[in-house]
Amino acid sequence: MLLYWGTVEPSGQSKNVAAIRFASQVRIRSIRLFATGSKPFAQQPDIIANTQPYAFYLDVYFNAQPLKHPDAQQKPKASNALVSASLAYPGGDVEYSLDSGSEFSTRLMIIFGEFKCLSISIYGDLVSEMPSPTIEYDASSLPHVEVTTLPRLLDVSTSWDPKTLAESLLALIPDAPPLPLLCRLMFCLKPSNEDWDNPEFPYIYANLEGDSADFDLQQAIDIISRPIPDDANHENLQNFADKVVNGMGPTDEDQAYLLGKLLALSATQHPVLVRVLLDRLQLERIFTLGNLETSTLALLVDAAANADVAKQLNSDEFLQVLAIIQSEYDQEDGRRNQLAKQLVQRIVGWEILEDALSNTQADFGKAALTIKQLGSDENALGIFLTSMITNASLVDRLSENRVPPQPSTSLPPLWSGATSVSHDDFIAFYRAFVGVAATIAVYAWSDSVPVETCRERTLAILRFWQNVDGYRDIVDHLLLLRQMTFRLECMLPLDDDLPSQAGIDAEHILKNLAWQPESMLHSGFVEVMQAIRSPLTFITEEDVSTFQDVANRANDGLPSAVQVITAPPAETITRKSTLQFRVALAIFSRAHCGDQEAYRQDMIWEDGYYDLPAYLVDHLVRLSEDVHSQFTYTIPSHTPQELTAEIFFACEELSRLIRSLSLTHPLPSRLLFSITRAVANLFVCTDSADLAFTPGCGAWTAASRVRQACVDMVVTLVTPMDGDLRGESLVTVLRTLLRHAHTPGDHDVVHHVTQMVWLIDHVLTSAPSDTTFLMSLATDLRSFLWVLDTDNRVHILRRLVNLDNGITGVGEWLVLDILHRIQLVMQVLSGSHRDLDQEAFRHWQVASVLHFISDILQSSSSLSSWSISTFSGVNDCSCTLHLCLDALLDQGILYPDMIDIAFNLQPHVSALSTDLSSSIFRVLIRATAVASFRAFEAASAMLEHIPLPSAESGQAFREICEALQAVAGGLEKEQTRQKDVAESIFRFMKSITGANPEHDEITLSIKRASLEDLCQYVREHLPEANEELDSIRASLDTVNFGMPTAVLATAPKGVEMPLGRWEEILSRQIPTPKTPPQHGSSQSADMLGLVTVSPPNALIRSPEVKGLTKTYAANDFRQLRQTSSVRQNTSRLPSMHVDVGIIGHVAGSLLTVPQDFELGGALQTGTLPVAPLPAAGLTTVIPESAGLPPNPMLVDMTQVMPPFVRPP
Repeated sequence: MLLYWGTVEPSGQSKNVAAIRFASQVRIRSIRLFATGSKPFAQQPDIIANTQPYAFYLDVYFNAQPLKHPDAQQKPKASNALVSASLAYPGGDVEYSLDSGSEFSTRLMIIFGEFKCLSISIYGDLVSEMPSPTIEYDASSLPHVEVTTLPRLLDVSTSWDPKTLAESLLALIPDAPPLPLLCRLMFCLKPSNEDWDNPEFPYIYANLEGDSADFDLQQAIDIISRPIPDDANHENLQNFADKVVNGMGPTDEDQAYLLGKLLALSATQHPVLVRVLLDRLQLERIFTLGNLETSTLALLVDAAANADVAKQLNSDEFLQVLAIIQSEYDQEDGRRNQLAKQLVQRIVGWEILEDALSNTQADFGKAALTIKQLGSDENALGIFLTSMITNASLVDRLSENRVPPQPSTSLPPLWSGATSVSHDDFIAFYRAFVGVAATIAVYAWSDSVPVETCRERTLAILRFWQNVDGYRDIVDHLLLLRQMTFRLECMLPLDDDLPSQAGIDAEHILKNLAWQPESMLHSGFVEVMQAIRSPLTFITEEDVSTFQDVANRANDGLPSAVQVITAPPAETITRKSTLQFRVALAIFSRAHCGDQEAYRQDMIWEDGYYDLPAYLVDHLVRLSEDVHSQFTYTIPSHTPQELTAEIFFACEELSRLIRSLSLTHPLPSRLLFSITRAVANLFVCTDSADLAFTPGCGAWTAASRVRQACVDMVVTLVTPMDGDLRGESLVTVLRTLLRHAHTPGDHDVVHHVTQMVWLIDHVLTSAPSDTTFLMSLATDLRSFLWVLDTDNRVHILRRLVNLDNGITGVGEWLVLDILHRIQLVMQVLSGSHRDLDQEAFRHWQVASVLHFISDILQSSSSLSSWSISTFSGVNDCSCTLHLCLDALLDQGILYPDMIDIAFNLQPHVSALSTDLSSSIFRVLIRATAVASFRAFEAASAMLEHIPLPSAESGQAFREICEALQAVAGGLEKEQTRQKDVAESIFRFMKSITGANPEHDEITLSIKRASLEDLCQYVREHLPEANEELDSIRASLDTVNFGMPTAVLATAPKGVEMPLGRWEEILSRQIPTPKTPPQHGSSQSADMLGLVTVSPPNALIRSPEVKGLTKTYAANDFRQLRQTSSVRQNTSRLPSMHVDVGIIGHVAGSLLTVPQDFELGGALQTGTLPVAPLPAAGLTTVIPESAGLPPNPMLVDMTQVMPPFVRPP
């Protein structure tokens, strides 16, 4: 809402103060200032703004009036407080956003500044019209954020010629040089002061046609220190190369140095010059092991930034020389070794890079890393950029790749560990790098000339790119060059400078760079941050102080970094402390991964920081706790998204450093325990962050990188190393993860367990082939498997079975344990005391396990053959499954999964035990009774392997009769398998008579009409059996048919009940402690009886010694101690026989039980046996005093792993 529009001027005697008074209380949202001649309102073109001077600073003050709260009874007192804001107006039309809060309003706005007139519009809300707080919750959907594509002109990654934007910016500069010449002058061939003052500059070229008398390499170097025109005569270039070859002296160290310098200078010149020189020189004979000094290697590293030079140096003979230099490490001259390594990387990198331009299956990660290395140095960047612009071969290769029809929204993060990169992604990134580098070169030239229009527009584009994913990495990397940071520092306003848009953009760019820890690794940027002073236009005084402190620590180097790392973790995590810690990590990581790693680590150990990994782990635990607190059931305190992103980034950098240290310094168990728990919490939270944050934002990107770092960490910790037995580490990590699954804390239980499944699956995938470690994890594995839903339970079991490969039999043991648990559940269900809620919960547990058994038996499952062999070859599994199925059938329960289990095991009945085969037969018969012809056919196929119950068997025989009755009732509906059904009916009738040979007449409990229908059906579809059928029919009779007893139960998909009932069912019943009953006196006052008294002071406190103590009955002592008067002195030692301890309690409440998720609540009765589990019937008597192991969700990990105490 527009609150005010007008042109204000200083009033009265004051020359720099103006005031605006509103008619009522308002809340200001934004302020817009308009330049002279601007038309603020499109619908009223006659309104023209007038603002003078062109640029100035403003201080704005608002009178803050507190608002009355809806629940407050008294009106707040009037306030004379002023709220201030500073505005820098650089010219043009500018909008400033203000956040005045919801507790205050204003009626007065005071403007202070050196201005003559000011056209201003103010937007906000009238407080009186603001709606009152809504009492009822109004559900609304979150707004959909649409990601817009980049403007086609600014998206250089989708341009055929990525240097088009730079050339258009260069056109703003009068008499600008061509882009290749500009790149040479800004990055490689730095002009002297005399050249800058020369009127012909920048068109001052090298004279290749000089006198050839006494020509040597030094003279050639002096000549090509100036640029060669792009239209140079090729014949002149060849003649110059001939003079270089003729002017060479003996191949000693000096000649090698001069030739290296000549190559480094010619690498940025005309591409033909480089080729003719390389054609005439035999570099492998010049650069030998004895001639390659440190200075020569540094020049060759620069020269190898040119594709042609790198290709010429890529010979086996020269690479072997560099390998020898790398192997001969010299602590006094370690830079020679480092330069040899860089040269090899650049030579090989160019080969990979050229291949990636045309090969869709190239190594794009290494190619992108080569580009980053080429952009880390000004000289190398200039050589590389001119090669990409002037080298026809490279230009043609790039142009062969297609251009996307639409602009992109971002670039793939090739420098941030992108795992999946396509050829199109790499080409887009490559084009973007060339385009950004060319634009930065134009900015450097516009700043040197200078041309304000071009410089301001170029800086605005760089600031825009700094806010785009993918482009940000390229811009930040190139702006950290010493030349660029110095130019940005010069753009900062001084005390007397008026604000400018270019200066504001420079502040934005520097601030964004300062929040990146990698920036503090560059000495040029550190010097800029140390020299920065407030006040500034955009960077606040607090930020200035933060950046200066961090820069000072970065300047101190490794000792200061180690001091930060070894300091205790901060209680409150702020952006400043996080940045300081990340910079310390970056400095230490560079030292740890550098070429002088061994030397630097020795220095650290000598300084007494031998326990550095423990400090790193402490910081990781602290950061993980902070992250975990942001994704809980409880409402966390507000944390800025920028801080969350930086904490995630700190976790990622810290975990990768710990991972790197663990490769050379194995960590003790106590640290492994802490690391694993911290990584597990981070892994859970990263998935929550994926849903909480917008894809592509900083926090979302950081969480994605942390997630991959967590996986890399646990895989590294459990991967065996040469010369180190990692069995103990694997067991520690896996046991910690298995137990941590039971301790979600304030996090969502289902989500926590699911994420633990993913992490444990990664660990099992990387586990060694020797699976004996699984034996020590059997108890934890069974507890973990019990709390999983069916799908994850099947997945983990499949992983364990494939990993074990039958060595330890852990898969069979786990299946047996699950069956025994259900066996105990069935004992509870068969009890006389029924609780409907608990019964529903137990039925749900039974149905879930049956679904699990059905899944692993499915023919489509990879566990099918293994599970069938388990139930046929492991007697305990077969027996326990038989008991469970029979118990369910005896209670009249038939779940669909029971039928699926029977169908999957029926084809293998010959390999199964007799008891299990009988149970399967009963299930199929019961399924037939509920109208399943398929079950009837499967049951008839089993008659060859199992005996049919006789007529005297009672219930079993009646179930067969019910099945026959059901089949007879459905014969009219069966139209596809008539002959198969007829064979099954005939087989059953024949088996009935065969099972009762002593009976002349067998009575069936079915209707007579149904029996006749069955016989008639067999006669029609199986005529060859008519004669035998008549004989069978003569021995069969019927009785009155009763109602069928078989009912197909619906498997429960979930259980709903009040939260209090869940706590009662899942919590352990703790018996009330009481004083044990008194028995006859075992101690007397004689000396022989007192000999056995322990402890010795019990002599004077024995119950037999009258007058010295008192005997308490039952809970008298406990009740007596409740009064304050008797707490002072009881004239006796603390009771040694009264139980006053607390066994435990449920730490949290479970809100819901989702579908197909099983909780690990302990059963009220029964004891879980330990492997090997014996086969036991459901009638096994369980002692009343037996109890279960503690609920795994209540395990105190501090009792499992002792706390770590750092040595002094």
